[in-house]
Amino acid sequence: MTKLAISIQLKNFQDQFPIPLTKVIARKLCITDFGKEIAMVAEKILNEVYTIDYRTLAYQGELSSRLKISVVSTEKYVMPYFLNDFMKRNNGVDLIMLNRPNPRLIVRATTSDMAGLISNIDKSWQKFNEEEPFDYALLDELYNHTYLKEQKIGAILRIFALLTIFVACLGLFGLVTFTAEQRFK
Repeated sequence: MTKLAISIQLKNFQDQFPIPLTKVIARKLCITDFGKEIAMVAEKILNEVYTIDYRTLAYQGELSSRLKISVVSTEKYVMPYFLNDFMKRNNGVDLIMLNRPNPRLIVRATTSDMAGLISNIDKSWQKFNEEEPFDYALLDELYNHTYLKEQKIGAILRIFALLTIFVACLGLFGLVTFTAEQRFK
């Protein structure tokens, strides 16, 4: 959307409320507290609509997912073109474009066929970027990997704690032996 279209939509939306949603401070358009409240309520309503859509698709036997993509600034106009085939093959997948300087594809999926979904994403990735290989990681595997690291660190700390206790016991034994030897002399 252009700035003019957004401006017109904002004005039309503002006309629905007697309290201002925005205010101009030092030539910058800022959202008022009431505007923030309305934005939070609108976001809740949209999330509920998404939930209803997902549940409807689930009851129809189609599992749905939400696809979040982070792209570099000008690619936000190009990415939908490259992902068009992917979106057609995967009904019920919701695409959200995030304009961030981090060229990663983030997919939140609830599906029983994860291998098929990864295969479809790989095909779409290869259409977009043939030079770079498709590399993915599942979030639950990353969490498990982190947890395994913590378990290893915990095991190492236990070994050092036992070693410390053993050395302390040796020191106490030596002290008791020394004290006993001093008393009998």
